[in-house]
Amino acid sequence: MRWINGGTAAALALSGCAGYDSDLSLKLASEHAVRSALIDPHSAVFSDLIIHRGQTGQRNTQPVVVCGYVNSRNRMGGMSGKAKFVSHHTLIHEFESYSVGNVSIENPMERDETVFSDSRREMRTLFEKVYWDPHCEPSRAPADIKPLDQA
Repeated sequence: MRWINGGTAAALALSGCAGYDSDLSLKLASEHAVRSALIDPHSAVFSDLIIHRGQTGQRNTQPVVVCGYVNSRNRMGGMSGKAKFVSHHTLIHEFESYSVGNVSIENPMERDETVFSDSRREMRTLFEKVYWDPHCEPSRAPADIKPLDQA
């Protein structure tokens, strides 16, 4: 059984007060999911979070993607630099809850490995082409996922 630390308990309590589909709840859930994948989760510093909400489907569910940057300590104790992350959620309106599908975090060591992007004629990392561009770049986002301010 895993114990929940004080910060996580406070985050869950705050998200409960804010509502399951609030920006705060989604932000805290994303941060918690990203922290669980880091070597030093307590050193994580998040920035530039963007929330994209999709259309509510037939089963009263709604896809949500949270994009942003995280900087944390690596195995050597130094800060690794900003890394992009993408967190996928599903809002289940019928039960007033959500689930975190998956979280993808850019590996800073792979930033030099690029692939050619035909649509923009520029070099992109594999993480950017597969995870970041389709969900986090406004000009490259699918039509059914819109930034929060346009929803």
